[in-house]
Amino acid sequence: AAAVDCMQALDRDDWPLPSVAAQVIQETVDTIFATFRAEHPSSSATMGADDLNPVIVFVICRSAVRWLPMFVEMMSWLCDRSKRLSSHPRAVGRRQD
Repeated sequence: AAAVDCMQALDRDDWPLPSVAAQVIQETVDTIFATFRAEHPSSSATMGADDLNPVIVFVICRSAVRWLPMFVEMMSWLCDRSKRLSSHPRAVGRRQD
């Protein structure tokens, strides 16, 4: 619930600045990591990207952010294009299947 509340900050403005959106995204991810640590206090397990991805998708859907296309674009900006793997023909890196 806390991560959903963080993400909903994107809807407080008519059109959030990219710097504000990036800050909201970072705060949301930090909240997800904090929640994971709180729910697994005695575990040395960490949350990796494979674990984070479905959680962030859930948070986005639950938060009903109006600016979802902008959010997707922001996430794309945060990726290192040279290390991105995809089967999409326009992607920089190609997955070797």
